[in-house]
Amino acid sequence: MITNRTIDNEALYLQAIRAAYPDLDIHTARLNTGVGQFNDVVFINDDLIFRFDGNRIRGIIDFSFAGLDDPARDIAAVSTYGEAFFARIRRHYPDIDPLLECAKFYKGTFALQEALHGFRNHDREAFESGMEDYV
Repeated sequence: MITNRTIDNEALYLQAIRAAYPDLDIHTARLNTGVGQFNDVVFINDDLIFRFDGNRIRGIIDFSFAGLDDPARDIAAVSTYGEAFFARIRRHYPDIDPLLECAKFYKGTFALQEALHGFRNHDREAFESGMEDYV
């Protein structure tokens, strides 16, 4: 059930996210209103989850590539959210330096992965976007 309180909280949470991470491109935002959950979780771009305690960000979870995998892939994904955002995350991520070279490689494959997705799913826009730096 969406109430005025829910709308007010969502606006406050988005304001806090934008203040903390001004370089983060927010395309979609959705406040958790599920039954049994306190409305303190905001889904950003369908793959980042910000948990709030009051008006403070208490945690961030990235589900871009959810599953057991190389942590360098997560670093590559986080690096796409902008330099300032990446710098803030980097301060809190233990042992990140050995992963940076591999993360750079993964980041370099993202456009080709988008092109492959477009090809497999008959999505011309995704295919052309992924290929634009190669043709």
